[in-house]
Amino acid sequence: CTVIARSSVIRLQDYELRDPLILSQQEQFTTQLHERKRLSLTLEEPFVTVDDKEEVLSPDEEETIYKTPEMDEYTPESFDEYLSAQVTLPVGDRNLRGEVIRRRRDRNGRPIGIRNANPILDTREYDVLFPDGITQSYSANVIAENLYSQVDTEGRSFSL
Repeated sequence: CTVIARSSVIRLQDYELRDPLILSQQEQFTTQLHERKRLSLTLEEPFVTVDDKEEVLSPDEEETIYKTPEMDEYTPESFDEYLSAQVTLPVGDRNLRGEVIRRRRDRNGRPIGIRNANPILDTREYDVLFPDGITQSYSANVIAENLYSQVDTEGRSFSL
């Protein structure tokens, strides 16, 4: 049994706590630890306890346990509606279909532009990758204009 230092620890699942192989690995680890540190091998409490009783939680406790921080801490900036969008944009004298791949950043790594609910006032900039490998930068309002022009009145997407 080799000790590997990790920066994080993951709790064992219930089925893992009952697995004889994992239990023997835990005992072997504990034995080696006691031998290295010259500790007593008698443990006052069992190393692993499996409780067959089902714990009954109050509604408040359940709410804190099952709270999903990703959904509760949602901000509009955490979901960028233009990333991975397929758009037809003007490149030179022709229109090419490309994919919005990332948000443009300045020299310091900060995103360029500010989001606004009104697409005309949105000043963000994005890189768009075209099939021929060319990447060009476009502002969010140009991307939004082209997205809206590719959708009919019923919300179906089409391209020419």
